[in-house]
Amino acid sequence: MADVYFQWQNDFLLKTIYPLREMKLRDFLVYYKEVELWAEYKDRSLTSLQSEIDDYVKSQVQAMVEAAKSFSDLRDYFFGEVKPEASEQLSMELTNEFEKINKLHQTFNTYLPNYHNIRKEKIFVAQRVTEWEAHRKEVASQARKRQLVTQNTQDVALAKADAELTRLYELVSIYNKIDNRRSELIKPREDALRQKQTIESTLNPLKIQIVKQQAKLKETQDAVRRVTTPPSLEIVEQYFSMANISDQVRQIFLGADVNLFNRFSGIRKTLSMIITTTKGLNVKLVFIKTEIEKMKQLRQDIENKISSLEAGIANIAINTPQRVSAESALSKLREIDLNAVLSELEMSQAMITWRISVRGIPLRQVMSR
Repeated sequence: MADVYFQWQNDFLLKTIYPLREMKLRDFLVYYKEVELWAEYKDRSLTSLQSEIDDYVKSQVQAMVEAAKSFSDLRDYFFGEVKPEASEQLSMELTNEFEKINKLHQTFNTYLPNYHNIRKEKIFVAQRVTEWEAHRKEVASQARKRQLVTQNTQDVALAKADAELTRLYELVSIYNKIDNRRSELIKPREDALRQKQTIESTLNPLKIQIVKQQAKLKETQDAVRRVTTPPSLEIVEQYFSMANISDQVRQIFLGADVNLFNRFSGIRKTLSMIITTTKGLNVKLVFIKTEIEKMKQLRQDIENKISSLEAGIANIAINTPQRVSAESALSKLREIDLNAVLSELEMSQAMITWRISVRGIPLRQVMSR
């Protein structure tokens, strides 16, 4: 080991104490620099300083952008998993160190996103720094013992521990840089979220009415299309005469609510039985229309659930697990359950339209049905 004449030449002190001492030294220098600048500029007008002001604002903006990027990169790092590089030879000590690092990252991932308070975030990070400093001390002690045996001054496990501690110090430093700006943005963000929820509570009832009117318009357009361009009876009857109805329905309703699936499946089986076994055109039409009404009621129930969820979502805070769960349920109802029922209604009404069209009933009477 090289001779040590000053404390800052001690490798252990340099990596544990001095990063914090340098931070406080910077604070000291900044404070007295402000005193000197005040003495230099107090008698000058803002007009004469405009170019310097512009340069200062530009440099501050650039510094904030860089700090924000560094902050984001470090958060992503501590939220992610650390894996060894392909060229690294995994000894038992290095494997244990990777486990310790990833355990630290799991702690970040579990707790830090739940803090919506800067002070709590800083306390959390400071606690992790203290814990890792103690861990680094233990790793350094073990490394010194190994060095006495192997005479190897380079210890990969200690190097990993040092690198992790350096990143933690960087994260603490960046928190101090962006602390004030983040605090300034909290209230405007909260105000904007409250305003957004107020607007949503006003718009959601209107959106529900628009969706209902659009559904009615589509239903009328579909009825006109089916009458003006009658569907192929062969295709419709083949659709309802599938050999394995349960499997077919499950494919349509993949991931759907169990109760909705059972209602849908029961209606489908009844329709299939009516179309394939019932004799007499008039009797078939009566039975088919009865099942179509059941299917329409199922559609109405799904639309009511959608409306209820849309109204409830407006009162749930954004980026919360409850909001994500509600939005997921709403998406499933719209994209799976409702679409499946609408498709079934289309085919069922196509059967009605074909049966009526071949009997020569006027369009006005068909629409009334």
